[in-house]
Amino acid sequence: MQQIIPKAWEKYLGDTDSLAARVYLYSNDVLSRLALAQLSPDYVQIGNEIDREIMVPWDNKGYPINWVRNAALLNAGIKAARKEGNGQAKIIIHIANASNANHWFWAAKNAGVTDFDIIGLSYYAQWSELNIAELGQNIKALKKRYTKDVMIVETALPWTDKWNDQLHNVLAVMPKGYQPASPENQARWLLDLKKRGD
Repeated sequence: MQQIIPKAWEKYLGDTDSLAARVYLYSNDVLSRLALAQLSPDYVQIGNEIDREIMVPWDNKGYPINWVRNAALLNAGIKAARKEGNGQAKIIIHIANASNANHWFWAAKNAGVTDFDIIGLSYYAQWSELNIAELGQNIKALKKRYTKDVMIVETALPWTDKWNDQLHNVLAVMPKGYQPASPENQARWLLDLKKRGD
Protein backbone atom coordinates (compact mmCIF):
# COMPACT_ATOMS: atom_id res chain seq x y z
CA MET A 1 0.00 0.00 0.00
CA GLN A 2 2.99 2.32 -0.24
CA GLN A 3 2.41 5.20 -2.64
CA ILE A 4 5.99 6.45 -3.02
CA ILE A 5 6.80 8.75 -5.93
CA PRO A 6 9.31 7.40 -8.48
CA LYS A 7 12.81 8.76 -7.81
CA ALA A 8 13.02 10.37 -11.27
CA TRP A 9 9.86 12.38 -10.57
CA GLU A 10 10.78 13.72 -7.13
CA LYS A 11 11.72 17.08 -8.68
CA TYR A 12 8.01 17.56 -9.52
CA LEU A 13 6.78 17.01 -5.96
CA GLY A 14 5.84 20.66 -5.49
CA ASP A 15 4.37 21.06 -8.96
CA THR A 16 1.12 19.12 -9.35
CA ASP A 17 0.59 20.15 -12.98
CA SER A 18 4.03 18.90 -14.03
CA LEU A 19 3.65 15.71 -12.04
CA ALA A 20 0.21 15.08 -13.58
CA ALA A 21 1.81 15.59 -17.01
CA ARG A 22 4.41 12.91 -16.14
CA VAL A 23 1.64 10.52 -15.09
CA TYR A 24 -0.21 11.15 -18.34
CA LEU A 25 2.86 10.75 -20.56
CA TYR A 26 4.06 7.60 -18.80
CA SER A 27 0.60 5.98 -18.83
CA ASN A 28 0.08 6.93 -22.47
CA ASP A 29 3.50 5.54 -23.42
CA VAL A 30 2.89 2.18 -21.71
CA LEU A 31 -0.55 1.79 -23.24
CA SER A 32 0.70 2.89 -26.69
CA ARG A 33 3.42 0.24 -26.61
CA LEU A 34 0.88 -2.40 -25.63
CA ALA A 35 -1.40 -1.31 -28.47
CA LEU A 36 1.45 -1.52 -30.99
CA ALA A 37 2.08 -5.07 -29.82
CA GLN A 38 -1.66 -5.80 -30.15
CA LEU A 39 -1.87 -6.29 -26.38
CA SER A 40 -4.33 -3.55 -25.46
CA PRO A 41 -5.82 -4.40 -22.05
CA ASP A 42 -9.51 -4.89 -21.35
CA TYR A 43 -8.99 -3.27 -17.93
CA VAL A 44 -6.68 -0.51 -16.75
CA GLN A 45 -6.27 -0.07 -13.01
CA ILE A 46 -5.20 3.43 -11.97
CA GLY A 47 -3.00 2.74 -8.96
CA ASN A 48 -2.96 -0.15 -6.53
CA GLU A 49 -4.60 0.03 -3.08
CA ILE A 50 -4.60 3.83 -3.22
CA ASP A 51 -6.29 4.50 0.12
CA ARG A 52 -3.59 7.10 0.74
CA GLU A 53 -2.49 10.07 -1.29
CA ILE A 54 -0.48 8.85 -4.25
CA MET A 55 3.08 9.74 -5.24
CA VAL A 56 4.39 11.05 -1.95
CA PRO A 57 7.94 10.89 -0.51
CA TRP A 58 8.88 7.68 1.31
CA ASP A 59 8.56 9.38 4.73
CA ASN A 60 5.06 10.74 4.03
CA LYS A 61 2.17 8.60 5.30
CA GLY A 62 -0.21 10.01 2.67
CA TYR A 63 -2.77 11.23 5.21
CA PRO A 64 -4.72 13.38 5.17
CA ILE A 65 -5.22 13.20 1.42
CA ASN A 66 -4.78 16.45 -0.51
CA TRP A 67 -7.71 15.77 -2.83
CA VAL A 68 -6.94 18.59 -5.26
CA ARG A 69 -3.53 17.07 -5.93
CA ASN A 70 -4.70 13.46 -5.72
CA ALA A 71 -7.56 14.04 -8.16
CA ALA A 72 -5.26 15.76 -10.65
CA LEU A 73 -2.89 12.77 -10.66
CA LEU A 74 -5.63 10.14 -10.84
CA ASN A 75 -7.46 12.01 -13.60
CA ALA A 76 -4.22 12.27 -15.60
CA GLY A 77 -3.88 8.48 -15.54
CA ILE A 78 -7.54 8.03 -16.42
CA LYS A 79 -7.28 10.51 -19.31
CA ALA A 80 -4.33 8.61 -20.79
CA ALA A 81 -6.16 5.28 -20.46
CA ARG A 82 -9.27 6.69 -22.12
CA LYS A 83 -7.27 8.23 -25.00
CA GLU A 84 -5.06 5.27 -25.77
CA GLY A 85 -7.75 2.66 -25.26
CA ASN A 86 -10.23 4.54 -27.46
CA GLY A 87 -12.71 4.22 -24.62
CA GLN A 88 -12.64 0.41 -24.84
CA ALA A 89 -10.74 -0.45 -21.67
CA LYS A 90 -12.66 -0.45 -18.40
CA ILE A 91 -11.04 1.82 -15.82
CA ILE A 92 -10.65 0.48 -12.27
CA ILE A 93 -9.92 2.58 -9.19
CA HIS A 94 -8.66 0.21 -6.48
CA ILE A 95 -8.50 0.77 -2.74
CA ALA A 96 -7.55 -1.72 -0.05
CA ASN A 97 -9.98 -0.99 2.77
CA ALA A 98 -13.45 -2.19 1.75
CA SER A 99 -14.97 -0.85 4.97
CA ASN A 100 -13.75 2.66 4.07
CA ALA A 101 -14.79 2.50 0.41
CA ASN A 102 -17.92 4.64 0.73
CA HIS A 103 -16.03 7.47 2.43
CA TRP A 104 -13.06 7.27 0.03
CA PHE A 105 -15.11 7.22 -3.16
CA TRP A 106 -17.35 10.03 -1.87
CA ALA A 107 -14.27 12.20 -1.33
CA ALA A 108 -12.91 11.20 -4.75
CA LYS A 109 -16.22 12.04 -6.44
CA ASN A 110 -16.37 15.45 -4.74
CA ALA A 111 -12.81 16.10 -5.94
CA GLY A 112 -13.79 15.31 -9.54
CA VAL A 113 -12.60 11.72 -9.91
CA THR A 114 -15.64 10.34 -11.72
CA ASP A 115 -14.57 9.00 -15.13
CA PHE A 116 -14.00 5.39 -14.19
CA ASP A 117 -16.04 2.21 -14.56
CA ILE A 118 -15.25 -0.09 -11.67
CA ILE A 119 -14.72 0.30 -7.93
CA GLY A 120 -11.94 -2.14 -7.14
CA LEU A 121 -11.52 -3.50 -3.61
CA SER A 122 -9.07 -5.72 -1.81
CA TYR A 123 -10.63 -8.15 0.63
CA TYR A 124 -8.51 -10.17 3.03
CA ALA A 125 -10.74 -11.43 5.83
CA GLN A 126 -8.12 -11.29 8.57
CA TRP A 127 -7.40 -7.60 7.93
CA SER A 128 -10.93 -6.42 7.21
CA GLU A 129 -13.48 -5.05 9.64
CA LEU A 130 -16.16 -6.71 7.48
CA ASN A 131 -17.10 -10.36 7.46
CA ILE A 132 -18.04 -11.86 4.10
CA ALA A 133 -21.78 -11.16 4.54
CA GLU A 134 -21.11 -7.52 5.50
CA LEU A 135 -18.83 -7.20 2.49
CA GLY A 136 -21.73 -8.26 0.28
CA GLN A 137 -23.95 -5.58 1.82
CA ASN A 138 -21.21 -3.01 1.33
CA ILE A 139 -20.80 -3.97 -2.34
CA LYS A 140 -24.54 -3.58 -2.96
CA ALA A 141 -24.53 -0.16 -1.27
CA LEU A 142 -21.52 1.00 -3.34
CA LYS A 143 -23.16 -0.13 -6.60
CA LYS A 144 -26.33 1.73 -5.74
CA ARG A 145 -24.70 4.94 -4.54
CA TYR A 146 -22.10 5.33 -7.30
CA THR A 147 -23.75 3.41 -10.17
CA LYS A 148 -20.45 1.62 -10.80
CA ASP A 149 -19.58 -2.03 -11.00
CA VAL A 150 -17.64 -3.35 -7.99
CA MET A 151 -14.86 -5.91 -8.33
CA ILE A 152 -12.76 -7.70 -5.72
CA VAL A 153 -9.39 -7.30 -7.38
CA GLU A 154 -7.27 -8.74 -4.56
CA THR A 155 -8.05 -11.55 -2.15
CA ALA A 156 -6.53 -14.73 -0.81
CA LEU A 157 -7.25 -17.70 1.40
CA PRO A 158 -4.58 -20.35 1.92
CA TRP A 159 -5.13 -23.95 0.84
CA THR A 160 -2.42 -25.24 3.18
CA ASP A 161 -0.85 -24.26 6.49
CA LYS A 162 2.57 -25.51 5.41
CA TRP A 163 5.24 -22.88 4.73
CA ASN A 164 5.69 -23.10 0.98
CA ASP A 165 7.19 -19.63 0.56
CA GLN A 166 9.01 -16.90 2.45
CA LEU A 167 5.89 -15.20 3.86
CA HIS A 168 5.58 -17.41 6.96
CA ASN A 169 1.84 -18.03 6.68
CA VAL A 170 0.95 -14.35 6.56
CA LEU A 171 -2.69 -15.37 5.92
CA ALA A 172 -2.79 -17.90 8.75
CA VAL A 173 -5.92 -16.47 10.41
CA MET A 174 -8.72 -18.34 8.66
CA PRO A 175 -12.18 -16.75 8.55
CA LYS A 176 -14.94 -18.45 10.50
CA GLY A 177 -16.58 -21.22 8.52
CA TYR A 178 -13.61 -21.79 6.18
CA GLN A 179 -11.30 -23.79 8.44
CA PRO A 180 -9.12 -25.75 8.05
CA ALA A 181 -6.90 -24.59 5.21
CA SER A 182 -7.66 -26.88 2.29
CA PRO A 183 -8.18 -26.69 -1.48
CA GLU A 184 -11.90 -27.34 -0.91
CA ASN A 185 -12.31 -24.49 1.60
CA GLN A 186 -10.27 -22.18 -0.61
CA ALA A 187 -12.56 -22.93 -3.57
CA ARG A 188 -15.67 -22.45 -1.40
CA TRP A 189 -14.29 -19.12 -0.16
CA LEU A 190 -13.74 -17.83 -3.69
CA LEU A 191 -17.17 -18.99 -4.87
CA ASP A 192 -18.88 -17.42 -1.83
CA LEU A 193 -16.95 -14.21 -2.39
CA LYS A 194 -18.04 -14.11 -6.03
CA LYS A 195 -21.68 -14.47 -4.99
CA ARG A 196 -21.37 -11.37 -2.77
CA GLY A 197 -20.76 -9.21 -5.82
CA ASP A 198 -23.64 -10.58 -7.88
